Amino acid sequence: MKRIITAVGAVVALLALVAAPGHASPGAVPAAGASLPTAVHAADARASVEDAFTVQDARTEADGVRHLRYQRTYRGLRVAGGEIVVHGRADGGYAGTSVGLIAPLSLSTEAMTTAAQAARAARAAFTGAIAEVGRPENFVDATSGRGVLAWETVVGGYRPDGQTPSRLHVVTDATTGSVIRSFDEISVVASAAAEPIAAAAGSTIAVAGTGQSSTRGPSPSTPPSPALLTA
Repeated sequence: MKRIITAVGAVVALLALVAAPGHASPGAVPAAGASLPTAVHAADARASVEDAFTVQDARTEADGVRHLRYQRTYRGLRVAGGEIVVHGRADGGYAGTSVGLIAPLSLSTEAMTTAAQAARAARAAFTGAIAEVGRPENFVDATSGRGVLAWETVVGGYRPDGQTPSRLHVVTDATTGSVIRSFDEISVVASAAAEPIAAAAGSTIAVAGTGQSSTRGPSPSTPPSPALLTA
């Protein structure tokens, strides 16, 4: 069962899960002879009293340095771009927190547009033959560093050639109804699969057509998420 931590007051108890015996997070390696810090300041996590955090994954480097990733929710809604990574030194000390938010979230969760409107906007954004339109999900889009209430709708079908499958994720503003961004799930998977298999661990590989790069394998000198800001 997932364990959820709520941000209350000035301190968010994020690392208590892995410090306590029998409550290691997914993929966590128990510390040898040292305990990880049990609290992270809310300011470091850009946390508000409406936030809650769930352990997503953990990684321990060969030198004992640990990185724990947490997924954020705001008033019960998923926050895209709200993840935080807490870094712990090999001696058990707190090394800092990487976070994507510029400031704590503070927004209304009352949508001014409906799920039906979001679905129509997603249909209009799709180019090709539509086979299905998924149920729009209300969430907080914080990929820009600031939170915006939004809808995410997945449209499945085929591209204009009639043969290439597509699963387009369309994110629309829940206040104005305008399209914020979109990406094709199948294109992302295909690009990742096309990366050279023999790439060395820790090497950076450009993902064709995305303007982004990805890192294959762990690299002790590289934070788990380069897009996050370190507090």
